[in-house]
Amino acid sequence: MSGLNHLIGKKRQPEAARSKFFFDAARYPHDWHKEPDEELVARYQKTGNQLLICLLLQRHKAPIIGLSMRYLKDMDKVVDFCHRLYEKLVKKLKDKEADNFQAFLLTVVKNMHKDDWDKHKVRERYQKEHPPKEAHSEENRYHFGLDNPLSQEKLLELRQKNVLSAMEYACMKLYLQEMKSGEIARVIDPAELGIKADNDLTEEALYQLKKDKVYAAIERARRKLREHLGNDFGDYFKST
Repeated sequence: MSGLNHLIGKKRQPEAARSKFFFDAARYPHDWHKEPDEELVARYQKTGNQLLICLLLQRHKAPIIGLSMRYLKDMDKVVDFCHRLYEKLVKKLKDKEADNFQAFLLTVVKNMHKDDWDKHKVRERYQKEHPPKEAHSEENRYHFGLDNPLSQEKLLELRQKNVLSAMEYACMKLYLQEMKSGEIARVIDPAELGIKADNDLTEEALYQLKKDKVYAAIERARRKLREHLGNDFGDYFKST
C-alpha cells in the first residue's frame, strides 16, 4: 500500500487527497517516463514495484477522473474510487497482458462503476419493496407453514445457541426478508462468506462464488432448522 499512500494520503482525507491525488511525476526514475505503458506493465510484473502503477494512473488521470465524475458527480467520491482502482490494478496487472493499456484501464473503470451501480439498484429495489417494519409486529414474522413462524428475533436466538454458523445466520437474515440467493450475493459482504479481500477474482467470478456460497449456506441452514424446529418445518421454505 506504500504506493497508494503517495497517491492520496494514508487516511483518505478529502482535502489532502485533492492535492495528492497522483504521485509527483518528478519523483519517478527518469527512465520510466520514456517507456510506453506496456513496458511499464511488464516491468511491474517482473519487479512488483507499485510506484509503476502510480505512474500509469498519473499518465491517464484525465480520462479516469472525467469518466468517474460522470458516474459519481463528486470529487471526494472519485478519490475514494481511485483507491479501489489502484488496489484492483495492483492485483489485476500481476499477470495480465495489456497490449493497449489505456483501453484496458478504461474498461476496468467502466466495469467497476457499472458493478457499483448494479449493487446500488439491487439495494434500492430491495429497500423499496421491503420498507422497515416494527421489530415485534406480526407482519414482521415470516411463516413457512401455519404452525411454524420464524422471526428475525428467533433467528438471532438460534444463532446465539450456535444452531447456525455466522455465515448461515448472515444469509438467512436476508433470506427471511424474501431475497433470493442471487440478490443476497449482490449485497452481502464477501467477508461474511469467508472470502478474503485480497482475492484475484474478476467481478463476475466473485459474484458467482458469493452466489454459490450463499446458496450452500441457506441449504445448510434449512437442514439445521428442520432438525431443530421439526421435520416438517423445512418443507415450507421457498425455493432459492
